[in-house]
Amino acid sequence: MMTNQNESALAYFARMQNSQQQEDDFYNRPEVWDERARAWEAQYGDPKSAKSEDRVQATLDYLLEQALLTPGCDVVDIGCGPGRFVAGFARTARHVLGIDFSQGMIEQAQAYAQSESLGNVSFMVRDFVQLDIEREGLAGEFDLVLASNTPAVHGVAGLEKAMGLSRGHCLIVTQIHSENRLESQIMREVFGHSPRPGPSGQWFYAAWNLLYLLGYYPQTSYYSRHSECHVGSDYAGIFMERMLPLDQRTPESEGRIRKWLGTHAGPDGRVSELRDIKYGRLLWDVREKNHRPTYPAPGQGGR
Repeated sequence: MMTNQNESALAYFARMQNSQQQEDDFYNRPEVWDERARAWEAQYGDPKSAKSEDRVQATLDYLLEQALLTPGCDVVDIGCGPGRFVAGFARTARHVLGIDFSQGMIEQAQAYAQSESLGNVSFMVRDFVQLDIEREGLAGEFDLVLASNTPAVHGVAGLEKAMGLSRGHCLIVTQIHSENRLESQIMREVFGHSPRPGPSGQWFYAAWNLLYLLGYYPQTSYYSRHSECHVGSDYAGIFMERMLPLDQRTPESEGRIRKWLGTHAGPDGRVSELRDIKYGRLLWDVREKNHRPTYPAPGQGGR
């Protein structure tokens, strides 16, 4: 049984994690990701595009090293987006399920899987926060559960639901640091100030503490990624979402970004975007759980 002090500590780290969620739950709306899917398709419509393939490969290599991705395993990707991780896993695993609440993203994922002739994949358009895993017949059905850069899994309830899918391991991957040179330049030249701070790792730190307090043994690891891609003016809305607070995301602001991108575009109508990102990974076995001693919430002191 969880002590009152441990309940207080859990609540403390859950609040810390929730404080890193986007204002007004902006990214928790399917229409936002449907729009992103359209912009992503316009920019990277070729199913053979190398976009994010190095990020997928880094995760595959890590899981293969851990002997957790095998020909006999079943995998689920929560918040699968355009299905790159699903496809990557499916080349080794027995079966892979992708879940996302964006119809647009799922359509892209299905098209990509078909283009790769992958018959051992399936997809569900579901909001994971609202998903009843018992009713859907998903409880304990997967050897590996992945949640990569998704707001769908957070807090104690989200972590416990993700673990409810697993009969083996869970893996969370999230950004803990990010620098985008193009966004910094746009912010300075269009809006006259520096960009908002990127991810601080606070979400990752809170998630580790929540898992440990719940009795698990989350294993941490990190990797860095440098990427360069070329974007057009149709990405103006996505830049606006990433750079500006909610109350400044207006048609006028998007128009200013679009104009800047058009002015600085090369002959192909695109601008180079350089990003340096540090990712943190949390990997744990849902079968290894022990009772924790009493931990007071930070600032409350001991007994």
